[in-house]
Amino acid sequence: MVRTDSDRAFPGWSVASSCSRNARHDGGLSNKLNKLENKVTTMALPQDAPPARYLDDMKTGLRFAGKARVVREREIIAFARQFDPQPFHIDTSLADQTLFGGLIASGWHTAAMTMRLLLEAFPIGEGTIGLGSEVTWPNPVRANDSIHIEGEVSAVKPSRSHDDRGIVTVRAETKNQNGEVVQAMTANLLVFRRKSKSV
Repeated sequence: MVRTDSDRAFPGWSVASSCSRNARHDGGLSNKLNKLENKVTTMALPQDAPPARYLDDMKTGLRFAGKARVVREREIIAFARQFDPQPFHIDTSLADQTLFGGLIASGWHTAAMTMRLLLEAFPIGEGTIGLGSEVTWPNPVRANDSIHIEGEVSAVKPSRSHDDRGIVTVRAETKNQNGEVVQAMTANLLVFRRKSKSV
């Protein structure tokens, strides 16, 4: 069974197993788990995040950038244990003996963190809906790196069959504190027009 954040918060328990035990008295543990799940799933974007953009706001050359986040060793290991359990992601001693010369984040972890940074720096009305992307990882992310995102709209293509939407192509680079690119991405996003207010 895959371990979740709630497993670490309440050792020996998982969301799935707690649901099967609801019929028994558990000292309020189920309520604690429910509150924890609600807290995670309702996590809001920062209050100072820019307003959501719609197709009407998009134009080629539009740039965006976001705040930095520091990547902790425990995050790297926790993510990799669940999704990419390779020595250079989960074991500091073994990682020293690999090509990378130390612990590095999984590329998929970098992609996930980039997604969060993208949501904060470039929120899109009706949600960020991907239609496909190309991703490269020129440099690894290491513990205590501070990463941020810089991007630009490279194309805007209104739909011919649906007046309320279009495809926006975004190129984004995730960089560390030294300005090194740790992820380069080109993504096609489905973006809707702003709904007109009823009179």
